[in-house]
Amino acid sequence: PHIHRQVPLDFQGRRLTFATALDLFSSHKVDVGTRMLLRSVEPVLAGHAEAARVLDLGCGYGALGVALATLPIVASALLLDRDALALDFARFNAKQNGVLDRVTATASLGVDAVAQGNRYNLVVANVPGKAGEVVITSMLLGALGVLRPGGLVAIVVIEPIRTLVADMLARSDIEVTLRRDSADYSIFHYRPAADATFPPPDDSFAAGV
Repeated sequence: PHIHRQVPLDFQGRRLTFATALDLFSSHKVDVGTRMLLRSVEPVLAGHAEAARVLDLGCGYGALGVALATLPIVASALLLDRDALALDFARFNAKQNGVLDRVTATASLGVDAVAQGNRYNLVVANVPGKAGEVVITSMLLGALGVLRPGGLVAIVVIEPIRTLVADMLARSDIEVTLRRDSADYSIFHYRPAADATFPPPDDSFAAGV
């Protein structure tokens, strides 16, 4: 009863459809930033020799995680969000796009719900522009703590927080492998620098998120 509309997304030769709710981000269409981020990670996943595990951080109604789960190279996708309505829609969209067997949608602040020892080849996020510096820092650095060796974090941010995010990632222990800017959005791909390690992040409440 909460469905506002069904919005389309053409991805890898398939027409995907996402049910949306008015209370969720980008309810009228899949936003441009999400489309840009998906295009940027397609070649990354295409180069994988083994099945990939994907984490969608702040998944909303599931546009990123569900779309990526349709790729044959993706073995599983974990979708995390703090919003119960978003998770209901993410599960619904996984089912209607035929990938419910590969998708798990779970309530979480940051990566708190990631089971100890679980690691991912790719972490994706459409970073909320109004979340605040503490939350954004937690998302960006927390994602590094749940990567597999050789894994990658890929994010999209809106222009008002572009400089903030670039400054956060300008660290000697982080390697930015791609930055792509448009007038309104920026894509960043990054991973731990050579010989750098990031431990699993602290509990989000304890970290002040």
